[in-house]
Amino acid sequence: MLVAEHDDGCIAYDIVDERDDRDIDTEGLLLIALDQHGVTLRATDSLSICAQPFARNCERIWEYRALDVDHRLRARIERALGRERLSVRELGQIVGEADIVPIVCNLICSRILYCDLSASLDLDAWVARRPDRAIGRSLMSPKTAGPTKLKPGGAT
Repeated sequence: MLVAEHDDGCIAYDIVDERDDRDIDTEGLLLIALDQHGVTLRATDSLSICAQPFARNCERIWEYRALDVDHRLRARIERALGRERLSVRELGQIVGEADIVPIVCNLICSRILYCDLSASLDLDAWVARRPDRAIGRSLMSPKTAGPTKLKPGGAT
């Protein structure tokens, strides 16, 4: 068990797959002690612990899936990234957007940008254009982005 102090009080994290099973008396005494000290109990397992911050980042990205990102702003972001990666903060400064994180989340959800989701998705996170995205294709509007026509011999 791990006890952590947060702004809203103490929380005891009971890592259930790391401890021996407790009998009902021991469990009852633990709950009484935690209650008397104002400690909240949260049961978790090692899989849940290891899933963070990936799961939290996925939820955050999904939250901004419907955000309307202006076509011109999206083009500026893709040009700014070019063939390199930038921190979210640097990207925001280059394109002139103070609140860039929701926009980056939307573009990750749209599979235009890439970010390592095993680290926190904040202003210090690194983002890049997805390597499988051609810049010309992603900048096209949905009306003009029709199927690619192949020329004889397989050339486009």
